[in-house]
Amino acid sequence: MTIRYVFARAGVAATDYIIAEIAACLKSGEDKPLFLMVPEQFTLESEKRLIKGIGEAGIIQAEVLSFDRLAYKVLNEAGGRTCNTLNEQGKSMILRKIMEEISPDLNTFAGAARQAGFINIISDCLRDFKSNNIDGDSLAEYIESIPADRLLIGKLKDLLLIYRSFDEYLQDRYIDPEDYINLVIEKLPQTSFLNNARIWIDDIDTFSPQLLKMLAGIAKLSESITIVLTMSFGSDSRDGEIFAVSRQTY
Repeated sequence: MTIRYVFARAGVAATDYIIAEIAACLKSGEDKPLFLMVPEQFTLESEKRLIKGIGEAGIIQAEVLSFDRLAYKVLNEAGGRTCNTLNEQGKSMILRKIMEEISPDLNTFAGAARQAGFINIISDCLRDFKSNNIDGDSLAEYIESIPADRLLIGKLKDLLLIYRSFDEYLQDRYIDPEDYINLVIEKLPQTSFLNNARIWIDDIDTFSPQLLKMLAGIAKLSESITIVLTMSFGSDSRDGEIFAVSRQTY
């Protein structure tokens, strides 16, 4: 398995470059799965450009995927699609119910729990925890390690109580979208459609720790991964700050 980076400044036709590579693979007669991975919102446009670049016949072997579509294919093959996945509205309803039940045990957030928008803030916090691979035990360890800061510790302990109560409520009932990704990571070794695949990743300049873990699992199965990053290569670039996110990813 190899990982390769392609660097391109904004405005450079990096997508055309990798589509040309996919076309060359098809022309050479390679009998391997070929995947172009892009953000969900770019899948339709990327499919149009791919068909234009390789022809309709090539689309049988080459496919455009987002991480969400790839997750669907993984669970479709390996099992796990029977889980009921929460949407944002359902998540907010469950968090509101949990907050009412545990409100007597909250300290710092006791007064804020009924304020408009508070549930959305808590939902975002839980999403950030899970996407960065921070579970309840990790958060508890962190709380024990920080210097004495009564207000900060109080907030984190309340968050920990909400976090654990939320996960306990979901147990054997629903799956959070972030837990859904963890399920996909667990099921990856049981799939075959990624075996010896060649993968190109475009228009994604940053990856959460959770997605990096998923990418590592994909890398174990595939033959090669090419990652396109929007940046100029070289430390002397005068506009290097513009590409700071991509440079950090690299």
